[in-house]
Amino acid sequence: MMRLAEIREEDASPEIRAIYADMRGTMRLPLVNLIYRHLATSPGVLPHTWAFVRAMVVSGDLDAARTRLEHSLNVPALEPFTADDLCDADKSAIRHLLDAYNRGNGFNVIALRAVRTDLHRRAHPPLQMPAVAGDGAPSIPRLLRFAELSPGLAATVSTISALHEGMNGVIPSLYLHLANWPGFLDASCRRIAPALKDGSFGRARRTAIAQAGVEANALIAPMQGVAMASGFPDAVLAVLDQFIDYVIPEMLPIGIALDRALR
Repeated sequence: MMRLAEIREEDASPEIRAIYADMRGTMRLPLVNLIYRHLATSPGVLPHTWAFVRAMVVSGDLDAARTRLEHSLNVPALEPFTADDLCDADKSAIRHLLDAYNRGNGFNVIALRAVRTDLHRRAHPPLQMPAVAGDGAPSIPRLLRFAELSPGLAATVSTISALHEGMNGVIPSLYLHLANWPGFLDASCRRIAPALKDGSFGRARRTAIAQAGVEANALIAPMQGVAMASGFPDAVLAVLDQFIDYVIPEMLPIGIALDRALR
């Protein structure tokens, strides 16, 4: 299976690493989501995109929009996890990780749809990268690479990813991060799979897309003074569409469902 190109922080240039640090600090997240790691592979795309998204984050409006989006979702209920699935220390660490992914996905499904809508409407000259914010986000376990997984765990991750509509080779980072707890990841996939197969998460994804569109349109109006780049390569736009239409809006309700099953 072909993997989506990305630049991880340990492989990044000083310029990209500084943007990643600013993203974590500004969004108060301990991670940089996969879509941004992919945008970093195309020269000039990440700085322009992040500058536009950053303005929405610092306004405070994006956080309120994310909350409304989450409340609009009818998230499938998963079988609760038991002590056989994880210990208490693992539970706390996993919930912290899920919170980071859920916040990031909630931000990004709205903000990146606003970016995509704005690209349809107007073209602007590049915007200079703002000063880097402090990066005080709490730490999380290392994001594993697919090649590091055991054959059995790699098969589990590939199988669950293939059940998602529109992934087309994308392995959601949440699954690779949860691979730090192999037993929990396996238990999670067993719970998620039926709701993917019966369309429950697909319905939640479509609701997320609709609500994200409403929130994105409301956020764009105050952004008239913020420059968005023109001329994004077609391949980049195709991946951006894939993430805002499939990957992010489906992983958001999955992350929420997993968190609720841990309570």
